[in-house]
Amino acid sequence: MDVVTHWPLDAAHLRLAANPDTLHKRVMRYLPDLGGRSSAIRADTDTQYRVDLPNDVCGDRGRITLRLRSHALEGFTASEGAPQLANGIRLTAVVAAEKRATQDDGRVRIRPVTDDEAEEWARELLRRHGFDTSTLAVSAARAFGSLKARRSVHFTVRDIVATVNIADPALAALAVERGIGRGRAYGLGMLVAMPSAAPVRAESAS
Repeated sequence: MDVVTHWPLDAAHLRLAANPDTLHKRVMRYLPDLGGRSSAIRADTDTQYRVDLPNDVCGDRGRITLRLRSHALEGFTASEGAPQLANGIRLTAVVAAEKRATQDDGRVRIRPVTDDEAEEWARELLRRHGFDTSTLAVSAARAFGSLKARRSVHFTVRDIVATVNIADPALAALAVERGIGRGRAYGLGMLVAMPSAAPVRAESAS
């Protein structure tokens, strides 16, 4: 089920929303305590989430919006349904816009997707998950998390808003259930349906 809840727009919750690791720990409190049975409860329960500030693509004025998609939530009733896939649906997601490459010494190098690469990269990401893209908007890149703290979790992220057709129903359904791309433990990659009349706030990176 999908649940939409809200946090106050105050300094403490803004700091929470800006820190991937702290945010993950806070959101995992919504899931049941399995008494050590699971070492990665989010993945084991296919739980996804995303956090939007008021001016984000799915944001609400004056408050922070938390969306959760999970079969393991306790004490909630569904606020809305997961996207019902059909040709022409408009989907949005906040994604880790990064490329990984293994160097000759075996180390993995991660670099941000450039503005010139962003649109084609986003189309390919959606294609790998069963979607053909007819329209696409990709936001400018921004940081999620701090590079200053040692061993801190951080990503370069972009919003994508796309009108899609379903090329592979099985892959597309799995993408809705589990999310797309990297960083799903930290609130990235959750596909949310947008109303057809909703404005597109993800400005083109080009």
